[in-house]
Amino acid sequence: MLAKRVTVFGLVLSMALVAGTGCSGLTAVNLPLPGDLDGDGDVDLSDFTVFQLCFGGSNSPPAPNCPAGVDADLDGDGDVDLADFLIFQKNFTGSL
Repeated sequence: MLAKRVTVFGLVLSMALVAGTGCSGLTAVNLPLPGDLDGDGDVDLSDFTVFQLCFGGSNSPPAPNCPAGVDADLDGDGDVDLADFLIFQKNFTGSL
């Protein structure tokens, strides 16, 4: 079986071709957009408001007023700092 994964506009496409059968398949998986903290499919000013509430700085846990269930630690290093803001900024789309 030959398989290939391609990401296009945040959508992961997975293709598989089963050798000798002529059968193939294409599956699309929509992954969350880093920085979409309110889960509405874009990274905009409402997400920035949430990010600000969570910003705690380097080597500190997220701020205590960070809404429950929000993971603004976009680089996974245990804090919400300027490195996370850089990821947020790169994914900023505005309202869609």
